[in-house]
Amino acid sequence: MGDLIVVGAGAAGLSAAWAASLMGFSVVCLEARRIGHPAASSNGLVKILRYAYEDEKFSRLLVEAEELWRMLEEGTGVSLLRRCDGLNIGRSGSKRMASIVASLEATGRDYEVLRQGDSHLDRLGINLAPDERAVLEIGAAVIEPKAALAALSLAARASGVRIFEGVQARSIVESAAGLRVETGDRTFLADRVIVAAGPWVHDLVPEPPIPLSVTRQQQVIFATDKPIGDGRQLIWTDLVNDDGYGIVNTASGLHVVGSHAPGPAVNPAEITGHAADHDAAHVQALAFQRRLGAVRVEPVSSRICHYTSTADGDFVVTHCPGLPGTVLLSACSGHGFKFVVTTGLRAAELAAR
Repeated sequence: MGDLIVVGAGAAGLSAAWAASLMGFSVVCLEARRIGHPAASSNGLVKILRYAYEDEKFSRLLVEAEELWRMLEEGTGVSLLRRCDGLNIGRSGSKRMASIVASLEATGRDYEVLRQGDSHLDRLGINLAPDERAVLEIGAAVIEPKAALAALSLAARASGVRIFEGVQARSIVESAAGLRVETGDRTFLADRVIVAAGPWVHDLVPEPPIPLSVTRQQQVIFATDKPIGDGRQLIWTDLVNDDGYGIVNTASGLHVVGSHAPGPAVNPAEITGHAADHDAAHVQALAFQRRLGAVRVEPVSSRICHYTSTADGDFVVTHCPGLPGTVLLSACSGHGFKFVVTTGLRAAELAAR
């Protein structure tokens, strides 16, 4: 198949490198920092894996993604997906809730529709307003980014990928010998390049074929004076209040809350693993308390991640104009992590054409 360079060893880049190596490419993966760097998008306490999407195409794509995650688990012996239920809260009779139900039915997922006063809500520990409904997805899951990155790097290396950490790609140049990736003190040559640089994509592709914005997002980790509901782990999304999301009763006993609403725009050149805004974290955690009733909420910490998003929240897997043989891969938005095994595969397939 030839030589391939993957720029970026986040979840998307590692997935692409793994897939390309299995296809027969000789693969080098360059990571400017280190795998799991706190400023990267492949970060956070946990990521949500759910089929309850308003757009059915994402629900269907997750069928394939889950098979690949299971394949990764079997191949590496690393346990990744932890099953739990998912609660999706919205307005009664809304199109958004109807779309979620349609997606669950299209992919054969079990679900229940709940309303205020339903006995299941006591078990879940979540309150609903009279005009709200909740769709309970049976058998959603969570995945820990740290474990996923470990499994992906293990699988990539086992398939022959050479991973270089602390090596920053500074430019990609077409030459008579092929594509030349310059790092400042070293040159790598290849027939194909996949750029999976996350929020730093503009450093190598200043004008991507599909516009990408980079925003700073925040997750809040908080404690409560007692377990929420019956203590079982639950993921939730709130379509009523600015697309909030979270996980309650994590393995550590803590809880996570965040928002998919775009955060402040970030200059990629200034991205670091800086601390979050703890005043905002406190407000965000307390805002969620109205869903929990008589549970006392205490913010513990907050984490930063970065969304690299398209206008419609879709993924980017496409050729780079002006750089033949170069593929741009961006998992995009907050929901992209669960799909990296599929978008990485698509990028490898595109590079092979």
